[in-house]
Amino acid sequence: MKILITGVTGLLGQEILKKLIKKGHKDFVFITQNKKNLQEKLNFECKIIEWEKNYQLPQDTLDGVEAIIHLAGSNIASGRWTEKKKESLYNSRILSARSLFQLAKENLKQQKSSLHTIVSASAIGIYGNRDEEILTEESALGSGFLSALCRDWEKEIALFHQELPVRGISLRLGVILTPRGGALEKMLPPFLMGGGGKVGSGKQFMSFIHLHDAANMFIHAVEEKEKVISGSYNATASESLSNTDFTKLLGQAIRRPTIFPLPAIVLKVIFGEMSTILLDSQRCSSKKIEAAGFNFHYPTLREALENLLSHGSCYDLELTQYQEVHAPLEKVFSFFSRPENLEKLTPDLLEFKITSVSDKEMKKDLIINYRLKIHGIPIAWRTRITHYEKNSYFSDNQEKGPYKKWLHFHYFFENKEKGKTLMLDDISYRIPFGILGRFIIRFFINKDLKQIFSYRKKVVHEMFSK
Repeated sequence: MKILITGVTGLLGQEILKKLIKKGHKDFVFITQNKKNLQEKLNFECKIIEWEKNYQLPQDTLDGVEAIIHLAGSNIASGRWTEKKKESLYNSRILSARSLFQLAKENLKQQKSSLHTIVSASAIGIYGNRDEEILTEESALGSGFLSALCRDWEKEIALFHQELPVRGISLRLGVILTPRGGALEKMLPPFLMGGGGKVGSGKQFMSFIHLHDAANMFIHAVEEKEKVISGSYNATASESLSNTDFTKLLGQAIRRPTIFPLPAIVLKVIFGEMSTILLDSQRCSSKKIEAAGFNFHYPTLREALENLLSHGSCYDLELTQYQEVHAPLEKVFSFFSRPENLEKLTPDLLEFKITSVSDKEMKKDLIINYRLKIHGIPIAWRTRITHYEKNSYFSDNQEKGPYKKWLHFHYFFENKEKGKTLMLDDISYRIPFGILGRFIIRFFINKDLKQIFSYRKKVVHEMFSK
């Protein structure tokens, strides 16, 4: 299936792409504001298109595309909603969706359309402030800027199934939970320092969804074989809690007190109209999407926070890297699964040297000891292979070294038709010094990691281009 994704550089877009690749999808089209930056980030064969003025697109954008995942839209929580900001929020969502519809309509006229599904983001802000009312997809819509924005956004998507033989699906997202970004990342610093508490009255309901469930829901809507999913759906977990209860559970998850409330008047002074995101109450039902066959991995807040924050996970960072090479899978996997080749992939300035290996062959529980220098400081590192499946993936887990945690999954995907192999590096790591490492030192560490992976990409490219 050829899938077009807008907004792939966002938190949700990155997670969806990673999951699609792991499920075996290979054919992608991306639309972005900055083509060069996206090409450098993805580093594999795909079609990348830049939005033109007023979100117009080239005529061949949808050629061969069977499904669209539409996530484009400027950040709604990045600052006060000035008139200029509102215009950007509106145009980036509505005009982009309109351009996609116009192209799909033109392709259908020319009898060259293969598009069958578009799944677009929307938001539960469409309901406005509703106190304790249980909100279903049939509930009345709210008033105010955010409600109007979401309503007009969904109208553009509805045109796909009203005027074309295309399923138009809008997923009304709640608060997406992940410590890597969004609301939870912003909440963590004060909570970890013991300065967290309820927001406003604390009575407002918060409907949330774990990042993994949100990404899986988009993929489920695209891949759903019966093609019964169409229209609008609440993309929120089965459970919806008041802000007071949310705050208590968050405090319990990270073992911190939550005794410092944030008054509504402070939010209104700082953020103006944007404060409605935090103060409005939306108690959403997930029954419709569950009836359509979707199963939540994290239906309750306790389960979501346990997965995201327990055992120090609140301090974890993630790094994802892609690289495609012109070589068969077996050749690429063989090279990367030989410990001695680690030295070839590491910059000389690190003075990387393997000191011992527990076995000659790569396998589960293999232990590798090595030494290196980080900014001139000698470091001993021991890693264990925790997962291994030949010609598919393996993972190495730091048992001794500079990080509090380093878990690196290496995935390999073959494209036999083109004689290529795509490598996906999925790394979860934790820097020492707790909150200081998580929110400050990481910027220096990330710079080093980018340099290391940039060197590795260059070496791998040259090696497999011969």
